[in-house]
Amino acid sequence: MAEDPSYRENINRKIVCTRMLHKEEDPDFQKKINEKIKKTCLERYGVEKPSLTPNAVKSARINSGRRSYERYILGSEYDEPLFSFEEYLSRKDSRQKLKFKCRKCGREFEAHHDNGFHGRCPVCFPLKSVSHQEKELVGFVKSLCPDLIENDRTLIRPYELDVVIPGKKLALEFDGIHWHSSENRPRDYHLMKTELCEKRGYQLLHVFENEWNSKREIVESRIKNLLGIYDRTVFARKCEVRNVPNPESLKFLDENHIQGGVNSGVNLGLYAKDELVSIMTFSKPRFDRRHEWELVRFCSKIGWHVPGAAGKLLKAFERAYVPKSLVSYADRRWSTGKLYTALGFRLDHTSKPDYWYFKDRYVLESRVKYQKHKLSGLLEVYDENKTEIENMKANGYERIFDCGNYVFEKIYVVS
Repeated sequence: MAEDPSYRENINRKIVCTRMLHKEEDPDFQKKINEKIKKTCLERYGVEKPSLTPNAVKSARINSGRRSYERYILGSEYDEPLFSFEEYLSRKDSRQKLKFKCRKCGREFEAHHDNGFHGRCPVCFPLKSVSHQEKELVGFVKSLCPDLIENDRTLIRPYELDVVIPGKKLALEFDGIHWHSSENRPRDYHLMKTELCEKRGYQLLHVFENEWNSKREIVESRIKNLLGIYDRTVFARKCEVRNVPNPESLKFLDENHIQGGVNSGVNLGLYAKDELVSIMTFSKPRFDRRHEWELVRFCSKIGWHVPGAAGKLLKAFERAYVPKSLVSYADRRWSTGKLYTALGFRLDHTSKPDYWYFKDRYVLESRVKYQKHKLSGLLEVYDENKTEIENMKANGYERIFDCGNYVFEKIYVVS
């Protein structure tokens, strides 16, 4: 028989009235009742409060566990449990790992559940710790844009971005070399986040750990440039174009270009009086033999803004060498390729992510150096029956993938 809804209400009202009546007759009535309850609990269960009795503790644990299971585990948008409530409740402690299945990729993995939080799929939703280098990078950007958003999970939900600057349509990621290696991230992970940001109208910068450690000034200058912040400005029309000797070119590029110096056949520089403030270098194509020339490097001096520099240097090259065609590459970790479009180039294609080897976390080395036919003379341990990647791994090397390149070309009509 169903209980009358008003029955419990009437009982509670009667209890309250009885207590008030006794309290009027004896002001210490409630105190005496509490002492009696305490005495009974101590005699029967060895505790002072009813809420601490074994049955009450067990009941509270079950109720709390059920709420947690239903709210945080069954209700998770990231993964589903491969265990029952009974299995969840019977675990030894909150750090015991349980099996989950990712709702995005279907991958099964183990993680712990603690205070409403549990590890998500290590591929789709990787968790990370914040390194002091990342804190330094975020702190630097914050000093320039105090209104930035840290650890944003809304722009490309559910993925996290270290820094988002809505006013500049710019986002930044600090990529620790080991934690972003192919051992811990899919090969297209960086590209995927870049493309998701592009769809939202944002440019995403990926700052690799080695770049922040060894080329911090260049990284800071690149970020300031994208934010429209410069230490000095000189217009290209006030500068003189000169040929730059190769040693001077290499030194300038090492100090001011994120990819460093490279030998080139033609090095053209812009000089403000006698100070080299911008450079553009050219060589015969290194990778694409369809074109006559390659524009290899372009950059300005750290902290300098040289409006018109790229256009003036390219025109000087065109007048001197009358090229039939040019090819160049824009690193998608750092560039959207807008400069090339402004210079009259067209996008030929977009290359797939490429990888770099590292053993020392602060030095990335080109995979070209470690092509299989070269390995026998480079590695301590070499097995000709193994692949390039297997041999490198056996010698303690890891790989990290970039975002690929925009490949631009400029075709000239020769009269």
